[in-house]
Amino acid sequence: MLWVAIIGVSSLSTLYSLCLKILQKDHIRARHDFFLFSFLMNLVQAIVLLLLPPFARLSFSRESLIYGLVAGLLILANYLFMVLALANGPLALTNSLFGINMLIPIVYGMFFWDETLSIRAVGGLVLFIVSILFVSNATYYEQNTAKKTGIQWLVYVLLSFLCGGTTMILSKQLALIRPDQNRSYLLVYIAANMVLSVLAYLFLRRRAPGAKPLKDSLGGKYLALCLVAGTAMAGANTFFMRAIGVSSSAFFFPATRGLGIILMLAVSSLIFRERLSRRALSGFILNALAILMLSLG
Repeated sequence: MLWVAIIGVSSLSTLYSLCLKILQKDHIRARHDFFLFSFLMNLVQAIVLLLLPPFARLSFSRESLIYGLVAGLLILANYLFMVLALANGPLALTNSLFGINMLIPIVYGMFFWDETLSIRAVGGLVLFIVSILFVSNATYYEQNTAKKTGIQWLVYVLLSFLCGGTTMILSKQLALIRPDQNRSYLLVYIAANMVLSVLAYLFLRRRAPGAKPLKDSLGGKYLALCLVAGTAMAGANTFFMRAIGVSSSAFFFPATRGLGIILMLAVSSLIFRERLSRRALSGFILNALAILMLSLG
């Protein structure tokens, strides 16, 4: 059952990242465009979660409300930094670096969840550090055009790393202390995310010169991508919350990220025709090896 959850999280998260990349390339032209997508995607996600079994009366504990509100803010920030990072780097390379945020709950678990790391897992952490050194100054190639990954791209990746890692801590903590509140927690953070998205959209759109009317943004392709992305995230988050409370952080997070990187590499190569330079490829391979060692540790 655990591996079913791992495959579910990895494949559905890859589908979400694919939708996000397409939206970034074709529809997200200004900052307020992202928040419109965030609202619509989370609206779909909330509807799907409410339609998923088991059909039971929802209750909201203090923990699910507090953790959900904080997670909603962090997830919105993580989405924004993820979009900005994807806009400045190739899909496979950027997505592989997002996997580093799992180090935050792994380290946290050693101090607060009585989890341990083997020598092999420690070796995986060292490989992560080395992979960062390779990737930070790597040249990547996108459709035969050479570019240089810069400081701005790296900052966006690191900010996404911090927001995503902290969100994982909140999610696992809630799953450990109130597993019966998993869906309530997800719905609270989604609702908070939607409210913040609307406020941010209205605020930024007023300050955007020449912003196009809202109806011009809501084309068929755009709405279809929001529908697929929201449905994928509802499924991924459901698998995630059911497995995270009963598995070790040092196994679950690396396993889901490792499989996700493999899937994303295949998708980005086939659809976006992205290829990595030798130096970037070295960092990517070290990143994947580090994830494998952490999974086996």
